[in-house]
Amino acid sequence: MELLCVDDLTVAFEYDTLSRIVLDNLSLQLNQGEILSVIGESGSGKSIFSLAIMGLLPPTAKIVDGTMSWYGNGVPFLPNEAYQLQGSVDLRLLNSEQRRQLRARSMSMVFQEPMTALNPTMKCGVQIEERIKVMKSFQAVHAVQDVGRSERYEVKPLLEEVELTEIERIINSYPHQLSGGQRQRLMLAMALVGEPQLLIADEPTTALDARVQASILQLLKRLVRSRGLSMLLISHDLGLVDQMSDDVLVLRKGKTMEYGATHKVLRHPQSTYTQALLGSRLDPSKKNMKLAVLTDEGELTAPEPWIRPSQPQEEEEHRMMLDIKGLTVRYPLPDKIWSKRQYHMALESIDLHIANGKTLGLVGESGSGKSTLSRVLVGLTPANGGEIRLNGTVYQPHTIDPKKRARLVQMIFQDPYGSLNPSQKIGDILSEVVWVHRLRPKNALRARVTELLDAVGLGDDFSMRYPSQLSGGQRQRVVIARALAAEPMLLVCDESVSALDVSVQAQVLNLLKSLQQSLRLTYLFISHDLSVVYHMSDEIAVLHHGKIVELKKASELYSNPEHPYTRQLLASTMVHSQFIA
Repeated sequence: MELLCVDDLTVAFEYDTLSRIVLDNLSLQLNQGEILSVIGESGSGKSIFSLAIMGLLPPTAKIVDGTMSWYGNGVPFLPNEAYQLQGSVDLRLLNSEQRRQLRARSMSMVFQEPMTALNPTMKCGVQIEERIKVMKSFQAVHAVQDVGRSERYEVKPLLEEVELTEIERIINSYPHQLSGGQRQRLMLAMALVGEPQLLIADEPTTALDARVQASILQLLKRLVRSRGLSMLLISHDLGLVDQMSDDVLVLRKGKTMEYGATHKVLRHPQSTYTQALLGSRLDPSKKNMKLAVLTDEGELTAPEPWIRPSQPQEEEEHRMMLDIKGLTVRYPLPDKIWSKRQYHMALESIDLHIANGKTLGLVGESGSGKSTLSRVLVGLTPANGGEIRLNGTVYQPHTIDPKKRARLVQMIFQDPYGSLNPSQKIGDILSEVVWVHRLRPKNALRARVTELLDAVGLGDDFSMRYPSQLSGGQRQRVVIARALAAEPMLLVCDESVSALDVSVQAQVLNLLKSLQQSLRLTYLFISHDLSVVYHMSDEIAVLHHGKIVELKKASELYSNPEHPYTRQLLASTMVHSQFIA
């Protein structure tokens, strides 16, 4: 039975006399109890489509043509002209109040980053209670009959339904005190208040490690079946889409490239673009090859071997850029009356080393200590013990002069938009780094900015743009250029490609490899995605509960993992990412 039917939907951004179409004649059907996935590159129109359904398009975006027929409930007091078909209503014809009522009763959305969607100043229990009170107030005002599941309008049953443990602790915790998986489950519990018929999940597992991803996906699928929900899943993860969805829609620049049953589209793609999108996935057999990338025409380049740089001298090749011995970090736990102070060991006696010009991959699930290690290296978290040597010299990141530290170690963050100043132009962002460290005279700043943009594959015209005017992949290139501007010895890549779609991810990984060869850079590459880490790394360290449980060459660890936890991580990655195309 139909829930949502979209016919020839066209959406455009209008600026004065200019108009740019971002969704072009989109048509699809979502049935009750089914999962429809929407995939495509950044800028393909995935998020605009979800906002159009929710009635949350920005003021500059207009629906210029098409219909969105809603067959579900949740829209009381409709005018007669709103009805287009028997038993349905065209969402385009609803006013803002009717849209609000529909969102309150029948539609919910789970966002990509729960940390930014939750209020950091309110305890988690209070935030859910606020949502429940709004729903009950709405039902009272509009005389809406309860659907027979009133027990789900209580905090504890909701948290139990999304399979959270330590419920009392979570209710009394702030969002920053929870793990990524717990925050995502909390967001899901809030979305389920009000018995929605449609759940829109916008990249719901992008920032989560493979094991947590698997548990969240199983939970989503169970909720869809048990509650009879329909779900619109927006994702760039083809493995996730293959596991979860009944149908899939492939978008490119707002146009439908392919639409149909998931198993048919992913295993027997008819569109050249879909074939190229599938071909841009990481292939473990091509570790030493430059990744194939999508061209502007939607075609796939051929993978090619890397041209090895001239061999360094023996002394240079074996010189240790980073040497960590016995690193320990502990966090104090809240005091209890008449008891001894307790500590949580975030890192315990960590030993790591990275040779000059090499890459060490660091993997582990949420809470394993990956981010703590990166924060220690850039001076944001003090260490309680151990020694760090950088290029043979003792390095004390927490006490060293910040300017000197920035010249030694730079970080490439997961979220490029959140780490760039939205009020500054790209050229100003880059030139500021160069000028602060006095790496060039003032009259040479412009030339240095051009060099940096050229190094990351961006033209000089990008210097006049703001971060909001760039795509996700372009912003990540700017973040890389900013890190290079300080001319550091070590680059810490903390989940630097996890939020990017597969085609842009391939471009950024190729860029990082190319820069490493040309500039002899040293990387600490942190990720929850073992396939990405395997492609980038010479060696891989596995971190579990603050301890290194396995450290091997990348090829050896991937083919012959010894520790049970490593085998578990690999199994989760294989199940999640592999399917027959």
